[in-house]
Amino acid sequence: MHKGDAMSQEAINRAARRAKRTRALGPDAACEGCGWAEPTALTKAAGRVLCYECRCSEAGRATVEDHHVMGKANDPATIPVPGNAHRWLSDAQLDWPPGLRQNSERDPLIWLAQGCRGLGDHLAWWAKILAAVAAWLLALAAALRREHGAAWWGELGIPSFWAAVAG
Repeated sequence: MHKGDAMSQEAINRAARRAKRTRALGPDAACEGCGWAEPTALTKAAGRVLCYECRCSEAGRATVEDHHVMGKANDPATIPVPGNAHRWLSDAQLDWPPGLRQNSERDPLIWLAQGCRGLGDHLAWWAKILAAVAAWLLALAAALRREHGAAWWGELGIPSFWAAVAG
């Protein structure tokens, strides 16, 4: 086996955390409020599976939270993110190498490395979301074409996307 063929310790740890959550929630668990299915944000209480944001909404709390991009122990700077994304991003920080988890000496190179890793985590989350959005849009386009024909937007009285982009 080549070195690149082995699963990284990060991937093993992430898979173990995901498997533990999946066992607790059930294999096809999804939020009964919105359908969110990413296990990092799901909880099960009183026989109900809800995502973090739906739980917050039901309790009258904000669904957006402040995320420490470089890790709470390293930098006080935060950015607002949706609660479900915050769960995923915080989970990803658990896989950071030990050298990135602490920077008590405030080494600028480690600080920059933390920023790179934090941004990389954000981009990975967005890549996952954007891939799902693309698949959803493709399914929506197919349904609209079946119901209203190949130029469905005209049938529904919606201006052409291309005209809107150019305008």
